[in-house]
Amino acid sequence: MSILLKTALPVCLTNVNMRQQFILLFSLALLSTNLSVFSQEYREVFKNFDELVNIENTNLLYGKEYVEQHATINNKHKFFQTSGFLNGDVVYSGETYYDLDLKYNVFEDLLIVRVKKEGGEATYQLFKNRIESFRIDGRNFINISPKKNAEIQGFFEIFSEDASLKLLKNHRKKLKKILTTNFTYFEFEPEPTQYAVAISGKYFKVNSQAGWLDVFPEHKEKIESYFSSNQALKETDPDNFLLRLFSEISESYKSNNS
Repeated sequence: MSILLKTALPVCLTNVNMRQQFILLFSLALLSTNLSVFSQEYREVFKNFDELVNIENTNLLYGKEYVEQHATINNKHKFFQTSGFLNGDVVYSGETYYDLDLKYNVFEDLLIVRVKKEGGEATYQLFKNRIESFRIDGRNFINISPKKNAEIQGFFEIFSEDASLKLLKNHRKKLKKILTTNFTYFEFEPEPTQYAVAISGKYFKVNSQAGWLDVFPEHKEKIESYFSSNQALKETDPDNFLLRLFSEISESYKSNNS
């Protein structure tokens, strides 16, 4: 365990908001060290802290119990990547929690966490308005709230980014009900992906050529030429199609705004 953790823990445990107090104390302790120590210890320190105080006593458990509503078949589930839990982190109520068991319910756009409690394990649905961002299975997502944008909202994967721009991808699934003699089952199929571009905290839909032209009118010739020359790629691999276009636009955007 980190020396910093051993030093700060007895003090912060006397406060109701002990995790927040510990973050403050740990930050103050860093004033006497260097950035290399910070990068090596930060993640491990907070994992140790949450284990010591019990994750039940942190803001992470400010959510509601998750109860699955759909029995699925044929492995056509509603979740991101797999119906099982995946390793991840989440920024929740302004605090970061590391190495959690997470599931992202794509159909209902919900983030679910499994935690160990004294009586066993419990599964919680985190309140969406308290989630700033999360990382699951090595993929990064942000939460675009209605307050930030009227056109698009919800969880978007950061599909690609540079210093100025982000290409975002919204995963979606649709439900199909299957009736049998004795049971009702459900299957979930992917829906066409929604894409967006983030520029200086503002978000814009870019699901079509017209969308790209609205956001980047100064690159009209480049965008029209790209769409015209890459129609086959657009149909067979829309992700790669947009990644390549984003790369070209971001390079030009940096040049024009440097």
